[in-house]
Amino acid sequence: MSAWCLGSSIRIPVPVPVFLL
Repeated sequence: MSAWCLGSSIRIPVPVPVFLL
């Protein structure tokens, strides 16, 4: 799910992927 995390980070530069993890 690296691509998804990267996409989210680019769209919204916030600790979103971290929260999901």
